[in-house]
Amino acid sequence: MKSPIYYGNSMRRVFIPGERLLLEAVDFENLQVGDIVTVQRNQSPQYVHRIIQKNAASAVTQGDNNPEPDQELLTPDCYFRRVTAAVGKNGKIRRVSGGSCGLKKFRSNQKKMRRRQALGALLRKSEKFFFWRQTLSEYKCFGSEKCYYWHEKPILRQTPGRQIVYAKWFYRLRFTIKDILPPPESANAASGKNQTSALLMDFLRELVWQDAKKWYTQLSSAEQEEFFAQLNKKHLQAIAYWGLNNVLPAEKQEQWRIIYQSFSIAALKNRAALDKLRAVFEQEKIRFALIKGLDLAFRCYPAPALRKFIDWDILIHPADQLRALEVLKKENWVTPFGYELPDSHHHFQLHCKDGFYLEPHKMCSHFDNVDPLEFWQQCKPLAPAGMEHVLSNELRLLVLTRHAAGNHYRHVPVTKLLLDSAYICQQGVNWQALRNLSDRWNFPYSGNLLAAWPEFFPARLIQEIAPDEEQVKNIRCLLNFQQDLKKIHSTEWLMNQDRGPVLPYIISHIKSMQPSILRRKYNLPEQGAYIRVGIMYVWDMSVKAVLFARFKLFPHQGLEQYRDMVDKIEKDKKSK
Repeated sequence: MKSPIYYGNSMRRVFIPGERLLLEAVDFENLQVGDIVTVQRNQSPQYVHRIIQKNAASAVTQGDNNPEPDQELLTPDCYFRRVTAAVGKNGKIRRVSGGSCGLKKFRSNQKKMRRRQALGALLRKSEKFFFWRQTLSEYKCFGSEKCYYWHEKPILRQTPGRQIVYAKWFYRLRFTIKDILPPPESANAASGKNQTSALLMDFLRELVWQDAKKWYTQLSSAEQEEFFAQLNKKHLQAIAYWGLNNVLPAEKQEQWRIIYQSFSIAALKNRAALDKLRAVFEQEKIRFALIKGLDLAFRCYPAPALRKFIDWDILIHPADQLRALEVLKKENWVTPFGYELPDSHHHFQLHCKDGFYLEPHKMCSHFDNVDPLEFWQQCKPLAPAGMEHVLSNELRLLVLTRHAAGNHYRHVPVTKLLLDSAYICQQGVNWQALRNLSDRWNFPYSGNLLAAWPEFFPARLIQEIAPDEEQVKNIRCLLNFQQDLKKIHSTEWLMNQDRGPVLPYIISHIKSMQPSILRRKYNLPEQGAYIRVGIMYVWDMSVKAVLFARFKLFPHQGLEQYRDMVDKIEKDKKSK
């Protein structure tokens, strides 16, 4: 790993963009909480973050200016280096703090970030009272953005998502703009082009249903470059190599071959470790079923390397769940995050062994109203008298679409949803059985969501799905309307996602302020430090009070309309 040059925002104020980082190789066990490390996974971009939690098997990293920790854990088999210093443009070497001093710096930066966010939010909310501001009209277009000037001085830019970004924070006090970019066309948003480009959508359709190689050879040079950029952005190099092998340029062929082979090796390692766990569950008479990405990769996709998954999602029969936890403990599966999840949660805490991560599921997510035993009736044994069960294709589609509809359809993973559903459909789906299952459990018909992308699925398949056109139209409108709500704060979404009395909401959040939760949230020691815990109680309550007044009492105007649209889709469930 070469000495990298820092850029970005996640560690700003620790490093200055343009500084060169000095690295040293160090064993995983010698890393300390508070150290700054650079990490590179496969061919993904290298990043630099700080270690905030660590045990013998893994470590949690987070940028000093990031609100949440990284999703992927740092493990001994990752390629990493510890950052010891930074070299400025003038050649001066500046040491960076690690260990306990680094953790103290992290906490300080996190507090500063929250204060900046609170002040920025207050300033944005107060904009309507700034009657003295000057309206800018002079602008230049750079790509899909508009950059506004005042006396040839750049003041602000407007993104395609209609967000206004000021060059300096105090420019907001003096300048504004009147014209707003028009919202994206509803057809584009409904088809997922706000998240997936037209070229990428065409490639995925040809890959699954027709001839991707023939389609690729008909692209112009400019279209191929744009296509490559989209593949890199969506991290689809492996699936592109599999579908376009021997027609890609030599450079791309070699680069993407390495990525595909690394995914294939990872899939083989996962299968070998999974087979050991299967044998244990069979011996202990524990009924189980693979679900989500693990199930799709090994049973639906033409090659496991084409479907990436982070952990193993395994559904355990209700009668065998406690025994399964005991067996996992006996087999040396450890829980790196040593806290218990609520009983109402759909899975037990994460288990880890030899670099593999397992989530034992009580139930699939967003199936709260379904009796687990009734759900298991739809799972069939893989072999007579065997413990391993498989989901029917109809149940796979229902699990897939309910997961995509989670969080009020706010994070529909278009590329993953289309590929997963397409490979399930290729195995054969009884659409009437899926309708009956959806009606039985009071869910929307899954075919309506899939039919929102008619440019991806063949016309014959859309006819077999026989969707409700009114519901398809509602889904397309919902996806389009999301563009107007992108700048809404995530906390505002959380506070206003459910309708109901305000008092139960307040009581439930006060009850959640347990000492153990606050200690994890603010990176405090597990024992002692009672004065700091008390200070964090006061701070947390103050922040919650401000956010409550801002978001709960004065919600964004578009939220109510958005929830009405979601209700229109979710509550009109019966297929027609």
